[in-house]
Amino acid sequence: MSEEEGVMRVKLSRKAYRKAVKEKKVRVPYNRQVQDRWKDAKWVELICKEEGTITKWLVGHYETMPHFVMLELK
Repeated sequence: MSEEEGVMRVKLSRKAYRKAVKEKKVRVPYNRQVQDRWKDAKWVELICKEEGTITKWLVGHYETMPHFVMLELK
């Protein structure tokens, strides 16, 4: 896996993630593996390909974020 330029990652809590999904701020790749891992996940890692769109402030106020695609559950 090569790292793409301008790719940024951000962690969201499960609560923040659920709210973001509900408000359609986040797109989730739906598959069984993701669904199974979600049950045990502590937080969600998101990936964004727009450079400079993630700051610590935006992590706390994710409703101002652009659309993210879920990358990985931890």
